[in-house]
Amino acid sequence: MEQWILDRFAELAWHPWKAYGLMVVLLVSASFGQPLPEEVSLIAAGLLSFMAAHPADYPPPYPGAVGVDVHLAAVICFVSVLGADLLVFWLGRRYGAMVLQWKLLRRFLSPERLERVTSRVRRRGYIAAGLFRFTPGLRFPGFFACGMLGLSVVKFTLADGLMAVLTVPTQIYLVAIFGERIIHQLKHFNGVLAVLALLFVGAFVAWHLWQRRRDARAAAAVAPLPDGYSSRVSQRSANANEPSGESSSTR
Repeated sequence: MEQWILDRFAELAWHPWKAYGLMVVLLVSASFGQPLPEEVSLIAAGLLSFMAAHPADYPPPYPGAVGVDVHLAAVICFVSVLGADLLVFWLGRRYGAMVLQWKLLRRFLSPERLERVTSRVRRRGYIAAGLFRFTPGLRFPGFFACGMLGLSVVKFTLADGLMAVLTVPTQIYLVAIFGERIIHQLKHFNGVLAVLALLFVGAFVAWHLWQRRRDARAAAAVAPLPDGYSSRVSQRSANANEPSGESSSTR
């Protein structure tokens, strides 16, 4: 099984644009919580870069074939991650709490979860925008709330971009550098790897099922959407963005 996976990786390493396209699709999907965590795609990108950099061990399909480039892969992954986060931010800025009525997004963004991340954004501002990247289950609703509450696009991009530039290329370069050791461990601990893979997949599926069940209960508790919920959130957003001087004078 492990050898079959490595063989498929070795083939994909010499089809760079197919690999880059797959990276973009997986990373953008990861921003919406599906289908794999971002780290899995980044590790795969580093492994493909390592294989393409060692043609003696992973021969190309024909002489002169171009493989996955680690620098280009790092740039593409970084742009994909940041672009996907900005897309979620824009959805929050453009549509706000209205999306709670969309069945397609309500599975990722229950009213309960939105209220939770909204309170964090109000307390911590742009610090929360950077920390949401490392919080499982809260990345999508967190970035959505940042846009809904009217945070500055420039400041959000700087906060999220700083976290992304520190983590996304780093993971790819580390795997590309130490790929030989990683592959050796994959081959050496076949049985252990299979068990760990099954445990990881099982934990991942269980976590997603638990999240769905919790969100379904939260949605059922508030369905249909309470009247005035969207207006209350919008009013809070307006109050959060209102200058203190104007606010005090109005009072």
